Formats: sequence, structure tokens, C-alpha cells
Amino acid sequence: MNSLFAPELCRTLIIQAFDTESKPAYGQVATIDDKGMPQVRTVHLHYSPEKEAILFNTHIKSSKWAHLQKNPILSGCYYDQYRDIQFRWSSKVELLDDSKKENLSLLEKRWLRMRA
Repeated sequence: MNSLFAPELCRTLIIQAFDTESKPAYGQVATIDDKGMPQVRTVHLHYSPEKEAILFNTHIKSSKWAHLQKNPILSGCYYDQYRDIQFRWSSKVELLDDSKKENLSLLEKRWLRMRA
């Protein structure tokens, strides 16, 4: 599909690992703070077919959001114990909020899935 996303074998593994409700994917992401230091925290990772990307939720008033607004890159790590495989990545970030109409459907879907 999209060669910028990942090679096909990796893409399939990523979708399987991050597109499951029965076994939620909790991994770590690191952002860069105002002092240039990495800040790591655990987040609930999701695969989004709409964006063909890995997503996580955060509040717009959180330090994660502020770090990503200033420096929109992150590194992540997730170990899938069911498949005995580790995913590590670095990426540019696209922040999604309700200021763009096209984001509303995806944000609502993520919110409802998180609250289920």
C-alpha cells in the first residue's frame, strides 16, 4: 500500500499489533521538552486505517501536547508479548484536534473507543 508507512510485512505486523481491542497496546513514546531533554511516558497505542498511522490520545493541555507543538517528532517503543516482537520507531507527528472539521469523526471514534 503506502511505502512510506512500512514494508508490507512490517505493515501487516503493525496493524495486527495495534488494531486489537482484546489486547490493548501500551507502549512508550518520548517527546523533547523545552530544555532539549527526552520525556518518556506510557500511552495506549492504536492503529488508524483512516490515517494509516499509529495514534495515541492526549489532552491538549498536557506536557506531551506542548512538547509536540514545539517539536513535532517522537520516538516510540512497544513490545508485543503475544507475537514476541518489539517495534521501535521515530517519526514526525501530526497533532489532531477539533479545530479542523475533517478530524472530528476520527476524534469522536477514538474518544468513544477509549471510553468503551
